[in-house]
Amino acid sequence: MTRGALLCVLLHASDVHRTWAAPIIDALQGRLLIAERSSPSLSPSSNASSLANLSYADLASLILGTPPAPTPTESQSSISPEDEPYPFSFSFTQLSTSTPSSTVTITVTEEEPTTIILSPLPITITELITITASPSSTTTSPSPSTLPDPGLGSAKALWTAPPDMKDLTPFNVSKVSSNGLHNMKIVTAIPSEAIATSDSSDPDSTRSSNEDLHSTGSMMQILYPENSINPGQKPQGGAEFYASPIDISTARNVTLQYRVFFPVDFDWVLAGKMPGLYGGHSGCSGGNAALDCFSTRLMWRKGGAGELYLYAPKDKQTDDLCSDPASVCDAAYGLSIGRGSFKWKPGAWTTVKQTVYLNTPGEQDGVFALDVDGERTIYREDVFYREDMRPWSSTFFGGHEEKYATPKDQYVWFKDFALAYNS
Repeated sequence: MTRGALLCVLLHASDVHRTWAAPIIDALQGRLLIAERSSPSLSPSSNASSLANLSYADLASLILGTPPAPTPTESQSSISPEDEPYPFSFSFTQLSTSTPSSTVTITVTEEEPTTIILSPLPITITELITITASPSSTTTSPSPSTLPDPGLGSAKALWTAPPDMKDLTPFNVSKVSSNGLHNMKIVTAIPSEAIATSDSSDPDSTRSSNEDLHSTGSMMQILYPENSINPGQKPQGGAEFYASPIDISTARNVTLQYRVFFPVDFDWVLAGKMPGLYGGHSGCSGGNAALDCFSTRLMWRKGGAGELYLYAPKDKQTDDLCSDPASVCDAAYGLSIGRGSFKWKPGAWTTVKQTVYLNTPGEQDGVFALDVDGERTIYREDVFYREDMRPWSSTFFGGHEEKYATPKDQYVWFKDFALAYNS
């Protein structure tokens, strides 16, 4: 008889026979049933044959029928299925009209449970990362979010104009405008009439301390003759020269700083140029297409409004650079960036510090930052410059038309020039 048949019969046993069926039912809960059939009158081989021939109906009648009287055997009288520990046995007598009577003995044993642990198959996840190398011909560092603060900070190289200079030798001038520098001279004092007073009628004028205005030290005095416009016309206006006080030809990040003093009664007219940096080649101004150069001079506009006057490849700039309401982009001349973002002070010193961080080749990520008297006034990080840099002292009235000309002789003073090779 198969184990499945025996289990099926036991599960349907009636409540009347639960007393003797309980050990077998209990064995269903994690124990293995082993049934053996024995008879004193049968041989082992016959015994196995009879067990094999036992039908489902015969077993059901044995279990579900009236419990037979106990057979007086040693096993029957000494085993109590309900109380004895495993293993235990109990017997039944099979009654049949067609076959001799026989006794069936069932022995129940307990086995250790078998634990099967199912583990999921290992899963391998492969992530592919593609790395594209940048061209190795040019090594650059990323544009900084915070630019060096010249003081000029921890620059790789730093130059400052000596306070007692007698001429332009410390600037290492490499080129001078065609009409020379006869409008420039080195002085040590500012005329008192140029200094702002407390009762000045100009609301933008500022009283500077006597110590600052009358301190000893060299200053560069620039004359703008009456009716002058720029150094290329007559009368020659202002002065212009290119300098290389330190080698910054391989620099990517450079800071230029200087101080300028406008007289209290300075007539701004329409506009004028101020010193800045340049790169590529000289002459990046005057309507130059700036295809292979750039310049970052500052300007004053009417009323002393300040700005960056940028020459750079116009067709490679971002749309945002010129769509800014504070910018005016001229198709023929330079780009007026941040117009009116600060004011030049008449009757007092104004300190300007511009930092240029060259763009990555082919990218519009160049930086221009301008601090005026210690406050950030212009900051752009979308400029296309390229090439190397050098200082360019260029100051005159203009514009290129007579309407920009100064109506009288006027002077401006410069001092404390400094140049930092940051990186």
